[in-house]
Amino acid sequence: MRTLFIHSRQQYYRCLPLLLLLLLLSACRGTGRQPAAAPDQSVTTATPLTAARGAGDTLRLILWIAPGSLNPHISPGLHDFQASRIAYEPLASFDRAGQLVPFLAAEIPSRANGGLAADGMSVTWQLRPDVVWSDGTPFTAADVQFTYDYITNPAVASHAAVAYEAVEQVEIIDEHTVRVQFNAPTPAWAVPFVGRYGLILPQHIFAEYNGAHYADAPANNLPVGTGPYRVVSFEPQEVLFLGDRLVETNKVVYVPNERFREPDKPYFSRVELHGWGLPDLSAQAVLVSGTDDYVYDVQLTDDQLQALEASGAGVATINFGRKLLLLELNSIDPDDPSGTQPHPIFSDPEVRQALDLAIDREAIVQEIFGRAGRPVNTILPALEAETAAAAEFDPQAAAALLTAAGWRDSDGDGVRERDGQPLRVRYTHDTGPLSTAVAALVQQRLTDIGFAVTMTDIDVRTLAVSVEAEEVDQPAPAIDIVQQLVTSSTLDPGIYLGRWTCAQVPGAAGTGQGTNLANWCDTRYDELYAQSRTELDAEARQQLFAEMQARLLDAGFVLPVVQVADVSGVSTTLTGVEWTPWDAEVWQIKDWKR
Repeated sequence: MRTLFIHSRQQYYRCLPLLLLLLLLSACRGTGRQPAAAPDQSVTTATPLTAARGAGDTLRLILWIAPGSLNPHISPGLHDFQASRIAYEPLASFDRAGQLVPFLAAEIPSRANGGLAADGMSVTWQLRPDVVWSDGTPFTAADVQFTYDYITNPAVASHAAVAYEAVEQVEIIDEHTVRVQFNAPTPAWAVPFVGRYGLILPQHIFAEYNGAHYADAPANNLPVGTGPYRVVSFEPQEVLFLGDRLVETNKVVYVPNERFREPDKPYFSRVELHGWGLPDLSAQAVLVSGTDDYVYDVQLTDDQLQALEASGAGVATINFGRKLLLLELNSIDPDDPSGTQPHPIFSDPEVRQALDLAIDREAIVQEIFGRAGRPVNTILPALEAETAAAAEFDPQAAAALLTAAGWRDSDGDGVRERDGQPLRVRYTHDTGPLSTAVAALVQQRLTDIGFAVTMTDIDVRTLAVSVEAEEVDQPAPAIDIVQQLVTSSTLDPGIYLGRWTCAQVPGAAGTGQGTNLANWCDTRYDELYAQSRTELDAEARQQLFAEMQARLLDAGFVLPVVQVADVSGVSTTLTGVEWTPWDAEVWQIKDWKR
């Protein structure tokens, strides 16, 4: 293991040539390091490599945040999910058009085939009979039932449990049939076992780790899956010190799963996934030097991306889903230990409205996101560009609102005040370069209308990186505005809107956790949310969602700013790459070829 120390931003940029050299040397080393022993994969005789399976060279992938685990149900980060999705599969997933695609399921349940109960109380899945785990053990309905038991086990505390709240039980009908019983009529039947939270775990591998010692399972790093590739090595690599931040890097090595059900797939003979914490160099490795083939979640401005694309080695791909950059204004006083007093500034609706008017969403898109951003004034952004909502920017109107509400700069220091309370706010955002750039633009606009803004950045993983996850501790007590990027990994908007219920207020029920960082609680919103979870009529359900969104936006504590696309870098030599916003970008890696 090598350690590289970089103590300042200046040193970091001086070290870029050295880091690129290390990257190139790492690529040149190829398979020099012997992989760690994987779980026994020789239960039955493996299918020999065909002319297509494993006929290709090495596919090199980069995640600039290194995965911490390859168990998708105990690692909440989207980078962890990308790495684990290569080995694991769900029963089904949604494609880019929002259509369900079967993976481990033999077909998609429907009323016509008897899979969907008319009363919405159950869904029955028929499983593929030709699937085996990569160690040769047959895949059966018992694995589906076990996955539910594992995810919902409080001792495991899986972040995926939120996707199974409507499930009463999972019943094995026969070896290849499983019925999911719900605790109420459930329109969102395609949330459990589908997409990100639906990856199925092997019972025979994880059964003895379904409890408080879940972290000890060897398969957390060396999974036995049903996917096209299997893991043979998961090892630490370099350790970088960027300023005072420790960045650990690792490498995951995959080879073709000889027992994958499609005998001519996958194509590549080896997949190397490098996890390391340098987003700009990661992009250069794919878009400029071509030493790597794919990088997930490129954190560069559109101008920077276009400059790198000019080399012709790779292209930036734009994949819009339901990812939203927003501001949450604290509705309670963060300095009040009881947590019951209203915020001294944001309890004034004119202040909230003025702040919203002062955000220049168009400038944020043009200067930072470019092709990968759309200005919005909605919590449920459209997936198509032509229906994206516009948002008003009017700093003069914002200033007039503040003045009319009694917020004036009486002492000439540039900061408005009222009754001795200045417009001084503490603004928190994650450490990502694009988020930092957005925060700087918002800070300037708020300063222009009389706010004093103190900025604080924190690691992205300490905020809600996933809108459904409940792993987020309450932010530091002295936070007035939180800027974050929230993502829905499910097509159904029900779970997405559930983040702003009263139950998700941090500290609710004494948990100290929650995704509702605005601390906004509205009983009518909660009633609508409860109705949406059982309303089977699609049109009526959409009306419930519309009313929920209207109440949330009218309150003014949650301010949508920009709809943000997933941006990745892909080598121009790759074919068969297909995206969807509802799954990992590697969801169809079995079809990737060179």
